[in-house]
Amino acid sequence: MIMQKILIITGEVSGDIHASSLINQIKQQTSDFEFWGIGGKKMEEAGVNILLPMESLTAIGFISPLINILNYRRIFKFLHQWMIDYKPKAVILVDFPGFNLQIACRAHHLKIPVIYYIMPQVWAWGGWRVRQIKKFVDLGLSVLPFACDYLNEQGVKSEYVGHPVIDSIVNDCSVQNSYPFPDLKSKSTKIIGLFPGSRKSEIQRHFQIMMDVARSMEKTKPYQFLAAIEQEVVGSIDLPGNVTLIPQGSYQIMRSAELLVAASGTVTLEGAWFKKPMIVIYRTEWITFVIAKLLAKVENISLVNLIAGKKIIPELIQNNVNVRNISSYIQKILEDDSYYGEIVEELKKVKCKIGPPGASRRAAELIIKFISRF
Repeated sequence: MIMQKILIITGEVSGDIHASSLINQIKQQTSDFEFWGIGGKKMEEAGVNILLPMESLTAIGFISPLINILNYRRIFKFLHQWMIDYKPKAVILVDFPGFNLQIACRAHHLKIPVIYYIMPQVWAWGGWRVRQIKKFVDLGLSVLPFACDYLNEQGVKSEYVGHPVIDSIVNDCSVQNSYPFPDLKSKSTKIIGLFPGSRKSEIQRHFQIMMDVARSMEKTKPYQFLAAIEQEVVGSIDLPGNVTLIPQGSYQIMRSAELLVAASGTVTLEGAWFKKPMIVIYRTEWITFVIAKLLAKVENISLVNLIAGKKIIPELIQNNVNVRNISSYIQKILEDDSYYGEIVEELKKVKCKIGPPGASRRAAELIIKFISRF
């Protein structure tokens, strides 16, 4: 039997992980497809024939894609010709909208069905992209419930499959439990988890301020700060005595912490799954911030508050990300039992809205059913 080719593309580490899980689920249900595409090591391990490494697409924010435009044009031309030559049965795009929507356009004009997994955040900004998605995407698979509702209201065929990060939590590997926690001298010591972000630029903007917060409380508060980050990543930054690095221990930290301080992103969903109160922070380049403010259609930045439909956890942005504000919220949450309890109750509701694990499996089922129509 001749296997049908599927082109699958992502441009970031998280997309590589989620795409590989999706591919493995599809393979468990059918052996009809062979996968080709742009991705990373996880996708390659899942059996994808890598046409280009995803590092060739690296571009973050609003400015760097402009610098990378000549490289993008070359890759667009290469993929367009590949689709003409090999006629894939479908194209699966995973996140990375700035690049992937251009591929959706080209695939659409070649009459190749387009499936989009982890849809662009058009509910937050980039409303012009709704028109592109409606025109070029045949099936959208949303990982956020309110995003799915928004897209369907805009006339985009979208299905909610749940968030794949929940699968990662449930399938928590043994390495997450292999790093010893510090010996806390007193049961009254409260653990605070620190999550500065996954990108280098995020760590550079957030980790130092987190260390300053910890240092300001080192002698006055019984708090122990734990960060799931490698020493090599933070470099020469001086660590206060109440800070411990626990590499690859993010879920271990979340299970044990009373409170999280986290950069805005998917990690806040993970924290919500563990029902942990958190303070969300975010700093970015000023030009990126100004453009985002002009385009933004939502008041909140954290996924937790967006899913809740209201502000249930504090958010600090740009200049408001400082020692005084973060420290104030830490003490308010940890020292006010009533406030702490209210946040936990709201997080329980958010967890219910996120839904159960199995996003990759549900997405795979919908994709197989969709492709079978062609």
